[in-house]
This record gives sequence, C-alpha cells and structure tokens, in this order.
Amino acid sequence: MNPYELLESFEEKGAAEGLTDGEKELLRLVRKVVKRIAELETLLFMSTPEGEKDKHLDKHDVEMREYVYLYGPAIFGDLKPTPPHEELGVADKDTAIKNARLWARREEARKEGWLIEAVALTAYELEEWLRIWIASQGGGDFYPDDNWTLGSIIAEAEKHRLDLKLLERLKKFNKTRKRAIHRLLRGEIAYEELGKAYDLDLNLPEDLKRWIVKALPNFAEASPEWDSIGKWSRWDRDPSVVEREFSGGGPKPSDRAGA
Repeated sequence: MNPYELLESFEEKGAAEGLTDGEKELLRLVRKVVKRIAELETLLFMSTPEGEKDKHLDKHDVEMREYVYLYGPAIFGDLKPTPPHEELGVADKDTAIKNARLWARREEARKEGWLIEAVALTAYELEEWLRIWIASQGGGDFYPDDNWTLGSIIAEAEKHRLDLKLLERLKKFNKTRKRAIHRLLRGEIAYEELGKAYDLDLNLPEDLKRWIVKALPNFAEASPEWDSIGKWSRWDRDPSVVEREFSGGGPKPSDRAGA
C-alpha cells in the first residue's frame, strides 16, 4: 500500500468508526508524509521544462533520496524485481544483455531455415527464464561455467512450484529437441525435419515468460521488512536520517528508539 492509499484508508476508518489516540497520531504522521511527498513530486517532476529533466534531477539528488525513502518500495508500482545477474550464473552482465537480444531472431532463423539456431535460441530463452524463476525462489546454485542442462533446470523448477502445465510443455520440448538433434547426427532424419522440434510449441517461451512475470512479487511484496511507519517516525524526529541511511551509516540507536 502506498502512502496515499494508507492516508485514504485511515481517513475512511476515522469517518466511519472513529480513531483511537494511537491511530490519530499515526494519521498525523501519514498526513505529514503525504504532504511532503506531494511537495517533492511537484519539485522533482512537475516544475521542469521538457529536455531539462535529467539536469534538474541531478541538481536535486538529495530531494530524490528523500522521496524514495518516504515512498518506499511502492514507488515502483507493479514493476517486478528479478534476481541479480550473478545469481543467475552470468559472467558478464553487458554481454549477457546484448546476447539476450538474439532471442528475437528465433522466428527469422526458422523462416530462413537456420533450424539449429532456431531450436537453440528457444532453449536458451527457456533456460534464462527458468533460472530467473528458480533464483527468485531461493533455489539453484548458478555460476559461470556451471553444469546445469535444460533438463536439470526444468527438474529444479519443478521443485520450486512452476506451473504444472508449463512443466509438461517444457519436458516435451526438451525431449523432442534432444531426440531430433541426436537423430540428425545419426542420419535418421533430414536437417529440414528439425523444424518440427521448433514448431512443436511456438508460444512456449512467451507463455513461460508471462507466467513467471505474473508470479514474481512486485517490489513492495518483495520487501515486507520495509517498515514504513518506523522509517517515517525516524524521519519525523530527524529528517537527516535519510542521508545517513542512504550513505550506508544506517540510523543511530537514538533514531530507532520508539520507532
């Protein structure tokens, strides 16, 4: 719940049932926070000509930190955090991001008859999303040059409650992919027949991505330890607590008293 929603719920409760003394004090605090957030939003986002926003925000980085501090994880709305790249086994983040753009070439590869590339790109994309899911659930032991295969990653995802229908489709794709590659190497099928492995489930990568993105928590849900009332109380007593916490010093013991 963002600060505006919290204020609205307090005011509705007060109008309907009345508030205790403790709730009245919380209402005072939330009103103060919301008023300051509105002032900061006006300063940071609503009073700057187009084309000068970056320069303007650079000038007001102290106010931006205060805004982020007061708003909390709800500032990100429905955006979903994904695990850090190192938790996915990525060796070089920039190279990995650049390589991920190749996924968009799957359809072109199939159309042009680059069938091994089309099948391989599908497998790479599936593996990437499965690593994201597993790492987000606290599983996996991913690192550069690890020995995970698509099959073992699918099995690991099953332990972490991936959708059963998606699991069936993933297992079928992987079995068909491996069988087609081995049969090709043994001369049992012609190269063109690899297209069947690709065409088996064209929507699988997008369906897997959509399910995982929907299932991942947003920033607020992923940060239940973010104690908004405690942080606001410390800010209410001493606004300089924002700079101390952002600089890594954390609140002083006296800041925490009574939070």
